[in-house]
Amino acid sequence: MAALAYFVTTLRAKFEEREKGAAAVEYGLIIGLVSIGLVVAALALSGSMNGIYTSIQTWLGSQTVGATPVTPGG
Repeated sequence: MAALAYFVTTLRAKFEEREKGAAAVEYGLIIGLVSIGLVVAALALSGSMNGIYTSIQTWLGSQTVGATPVTPGG
């Protein structure tokens, strides 16, 4: 009976170790997919963000020291 309890305990421990390894692999895959998604999103938004930064740069370049402030777009 003690041998059976030892066998079950050992088998359970090995199974739990495998589960921990599988969970680590799954988390790694999730992190990889999220990273790829963030890169794709950043590349997709880069064009529109470039236009926004260009308009801000143009507006800031048109301002002179001591002049009456002008609101963007106005």
